[in-house]
Amino acid sequence: MRRPRKLSLLLLIVRRFLPVAEASSNDKGQLVCLVGSEKIEYKRSDNNVDSHLWRETEYTCNPVTGDGYISELTYGLEIPEVGDLKEAYREFSNLGLDLFITIEGGTLSEDSVIVPEGYHVQPTPMPNNVRNRPQRHRRLSRPDSEGDLTAIVLRIIAQDGEPDISAEKLYELTFESDVSLKEQMKRCSFGKLRIEPTRWGGVVDVHVNSTADGNSRRALVNSAYASFDDVRSMADFIMFVLPPGTGDWGAFAATPGQQSVFHNEWGGFIGATAHEIGHNLGLEHAYYDGNEYGGLDGS
Repeated sequence: MRRPRKLSLLLLIVRRFLPVAEASSNDKGQLVCLVGSEKIEYKRSDNNVDSHLWRETEYTCNPVTGDGYISELTYGLEIPEVGDLKEAYREFSNLGLDLFITIEGGTLSEDSVIVPEGYHVQPTPMPNNVRNRPQRHRRLSRPDSEGDLTAIVLRIIAQDGEPDISAEKLYELTFESDVSLKEQMKRCSFGKLRIEPTRWGGVVDVHVNSTADGNSRRALVNSAYASFDDVRSMADFIMFVLPPGTGDWGAFAATPGQQSVFHNEWGGFIGATAHEIGHNLGLEHAYYDGNEYGGLDGS
């Protein structure tokens, strides 16, 4: 029985040939973004997975650096004309294309894109100098919905705390128990989708040089990404479990994509983990008769 590995991160990760790209604007004062979509689940203070306050879609930016690398780091993308961005993202996704946008004068804060006043969405063809797509950067790639896929849970330990749920318990609830994520996805797919831990282990403790209290969830995830190279090549599904302190949210996931992020004990709620993995596979919320979650054909 394979248990969670508690290895030093420097010993765990083999350094890749391609470095993690430093996110910055290019020398022309332009910020080029690979646009992503994340479904955010907000929660009540009682931390009950069934007690949602609201849900919303947030758009994100993975910057393309001047030397042609798409950064592993993800930034919130808040622009005034979000309807235009939503429409462009939907149209490109329906065509099976990634959406890039150019933001003249755009800059980056710790966790978000600072958009100049008066900006209008400018869809951009994929830059010719992109060097790590699609071989390396798979954020918007949809994992296969059948076959043997791998998952790794990164349990983030900040300077001021760690998740209340242990690595051992996370491993059990993700891979081992009769009601684990692995078992639920297998049953929902009638045995066609099997999720296994990676060769690095199923759950890994990752120490970051940041605090959780008062920090944003995205900044904490970026701190984890910045700790090592090319985490996205490690598994089909990358699941982050963050310590408490980053706000009143429960979970979110790239739709489609590899990444899902869980706030503290939400990493152990099977209804939440299976739901977010469904988003990774490209499933939207299922509507029926105008009611979100009213249908049976979504996440």
